[in-house]
Amino acid sequence: MKLQIKMTLDDIKAKASRLKGNADARLVYAVHSPWWNLCPPWLYTIGGKPRGIPCDPRGSVLLETGKFDEFIKSAEDNLSHYGRHGIQAFVAAYHGNVTTDGGLPTSLDDWEAYNALLDEQKE
Repeated sequence: MKLQIKMTLDDIKAKASRLKGNADARLVYAVHSPWWNLCPPWLYTIGGKPRGIPCDPRGSVLLETGKFDEFIKSAEDNLSHYGRHGIQAFVAAYHGNVTTDGGLPTSLDDWEAYNALLDEQKE
């Protein structure tokens, strides 16, 4: 696995601000992993029709919210939930920040796995 922060927290907040006016945009988060993403509506449709059950990169079913600011604020207010690297682990779990060795976006099993990847990066 490779950690390369392509979207910082500031980038994510700016994207949330841009998507806020779009009623079809959503913030999705995986049921079985810490993975999450801000999604414009075209991501889950083909020609305006749903393209199947949306999942995280490893197939976990997603939950969603339109309350982008509340989701991010909750993370900032509960840093201990994400382990020793706090908000850095939360941001690392954002779509595309962790990839397989082959370069494909992926998700890790839990916050400890994201924290361990952050530890490796600091070595």
